[in-house]
Amino acid sequence: MDKKYIQIFEGKENESSCGSTSGGCSCGGGTSTTAVTIDELLKKYLTVLDGITNFNVYKISDQQDNDEFINKLNEVLHKSGEKLIIDKTNLEFVLSQSAPIFAVDGKIISIKNYPDEKQLYDAVMTGKKIPVKKSCC
Repeated sequence: MDKKYIQIFEGKENESSCGSTSGGCSCGGGTSTTAVTIDELLKKYLTVLDGITNFNVYKISDQQDNDEFINKLNEVLHKSGEKLIIDKTNLEFVLSQSAPIFAVDGKIISIKNYPDEKQLYDAVMTGKKIPVKKSCC
């Protein structure tokens, strides 16, 4: 079996409804609101996906040019059948409404939440999208 390629697109932490958290609201399992870094999330994801996936995390930044981020996100949107085209004028707005965005092999499987390990594993193995959770914020 070929390895699956997972891309994670993150917005600015202060624009996300819950930031990088592992629980509560739209951020994944449980009701904890303890902040978790993306590195900690990747370690959790690798507990169930090690050896079958490769990860690449893209973050926007005020200090650097975001052209690579925009190009990669547009590739994912196009491959997912979305008609939206991201550029520098709408990037921050789109991410404030949809980040984080998870894609597997170039197709979107999750928006607006950090899936738990089981949800991500199931989505990787089946190709099915992870339902968007209601935001409580």
